[in-house]
Amino acid sequence: MTSKPSPSKATASKAASVVLSPHLMRRHREQVADWLHANGVDPNLVSADHPIQVKGDTIHYRAFDLDTDGKPVVDEDAGSAVTVARTARCDRPAPDLVRRVDEAG
Repeated sequence: MTSKPSPSKATASKAASVVLSPHLMRRHREQVADWLHANGVDPNLVSADHPIQVKGDTIHYRAFDLDTDGKPVVDEDAGSAVTVARTARCDRPAPDLVRRVDEAG
């Protein structure tokens, strides 16, 4: 008996992206942190106030902007930490707790 071939990672990644909402990130903090760490991202620097999205083999996230002493920069007017857009290569797939979204939609 032969099995059906599964779609390649490249084909599957073009059809959908993976989104981790701030709610999911907080609810499953340990799983998300382990996944980020496995992909070379320091989870302590990732803002949980912004979603993380995986498109193809790239993780898109917002990280805290650090000063020369390695401390988060704070926007005094907004009263919150400044974040910057970052990307990282996604070598390990996101945990199954995420929802998949068609890129076309």
